[in-house]
Amino acid sequence: MPVVINSGASVKTDGSGERYLNPDAFKLVQVTGSNVPLRLGTAPVRLPNVRGPASFYEDFGIKKSFAFTETRNLEIRADFLNAFNRAGRGNPNTDITSALFGKITGARFGPRNIQLEARFNF
Repeated sequence: MPVVINSGASVKTDGSGERYLNPDAFKLVQVTGSNVPLRLGTAPVRLPNVRGPASFYEDFGIKKSFAFTETRNLEIRADFLNAFNRAGRGNPNTDITSALFGKITGARFGPRNIQLEARFNF
């Protein structure tokens, strides 16, 4: 039986990388005259729940409040999205009719984002 996932596949945005999914694992199975499959254990033709490679990224925020009076304060906050700027591989193309079937053609995460906020309550 063919291996379905190639976890070490390279990623190239032009589609020339290696396949993450093996198309041979999704071919229609030949059947006998009485509709009995000649080979068992193949994956379905439609792939609604295929997951891509594992990915890890970190988001966090910090906040500091300064009280001036009982009703007035200043709040400063910073949010860091994808704080360590990790680039993860995206999900594979799951359209069996596509020439790019099984290939990962892009990244999952965007670049690091930092958002700064200041809020004065009165």
